[in-house]
Amino acid sequence: MKCLRLLCLATSFLIPLALPAQNPNAASPDQKHEIDVDGHLNKLTEALSLTPEQQQKVRPILKNFLQKREELLANGQISDSERTARIQTLHARADKQVRRLLSDDQRTKLTQLEQDSHTH
Repeated sequence: MKCLRLLCLATSFLIPLALPAQNPNAASPDQKHEIDVDGHLNKLTEALSLTPEQQQKVRPILKNFLQKREELLANGQISDSERTARIQTLHARADKQVRRLLSDDQRTKLTQLEQDSHTH
């Protein structure tokens, strides 16, 4: 009996996860994009201790990068290698813009984070 109750309880938590398309309050694609920008900004803020002023300047850089990346990912007219090259170019440009806004210590932390992410 306890197993049946536990199974029913677990299922009641999983069903909403399986039906996001039927949720009238689900985020629109634009809202999902905004959440993604905020998520990236929050991670950078936490990792680099960005000031509110830095956050305000970094946000449009991230938003522009993520929008252009999504456009490239959705573009079925270019090859995978071309898409990858263009995304790498966009990333390098955004990285350069963000680094200009950082202190020396923050740049060092960002370099370390990037190196760590490439080794994992």
